[in-house]
Amino acid sequence: MLDFSEWPNQRHAEDERMLICDAVSGGRMPLPEYTVIHRNAKLSKRDVELICGWAAAPSAPKTSLQVSKPKNEKQ
Repeated sequence: MLDFSEWPNQRHAEDERMLICDAVSGGRMPLPEYTVIHRNAKLSKRDVELICGWAAAPSAPKTSLQVSKPKNEKQ
């Protein structure tokens, strides 16, 4: 099982990232029980391609969980 609560603070091996690719490409993630309630959580083919591309990268960069505000919006 993957625990994403500490994900941004850890380094991750390529095989660990590939587990994510395997789960999304195999339809096991997001869970079918979750997408029944949250229909917009279903991943598109492009979403899966992006996730697997990230997972296969030699050194996946850490990403920020912060959402940046549009340039015209005050901070």
